[in-house]
Amino acid sequence: PAASERDLPPPRRGRALRPVAKPLAHTRLPRLIYALAALAALLCAFYAVRLVRWKADAGGWANLALGRRPPPQQTQPGAPAHGQPGVGKGAGARKAELGLEDHVDAIAALLGMQPTDLAAALSDAVVQHAAPATRSSLAASLS
Repeated sequence: PAASERDLPPPRRGRALRPVAKPLAHTRLPRLIYALAALAALLCAFYAVRLVRWKADAGGWANLALGRRPPPQQTQPGAPAHGQPGVGKGAGARKAELGLEDHVDAIAALLGMQPTDLAAALSDAVVQHAAPATRSSLAASLS
């Protein structure tokens, strides 16, 4: 089909794009250098802090260089050492002694709620998400 004059857009009255200055063309060189130096200083400060924290966690520059870990800190039994979850003196021995009820009681104490309420909520979640065969085999093993 041939296009008629009224189907075409009107002719352009000038350039379609206006001229734009190049990026940073109006920025003075000293200002650019200061901005780059400030950014580099912030980046160096960030990585210096990260390195100091990494050294502290490793136990010193020698341990950091040799890849060794410091000995575990003495904490209360069952309490995790700083920065290392689950690591503490007697944590493994205490976990072996705890039963399911002890874990539910500990979690309820952390959450500030009654253990019976938490147990009821957990049993509802098990009923909703566990297969019936799994629930029956668990019930048979507990009986």
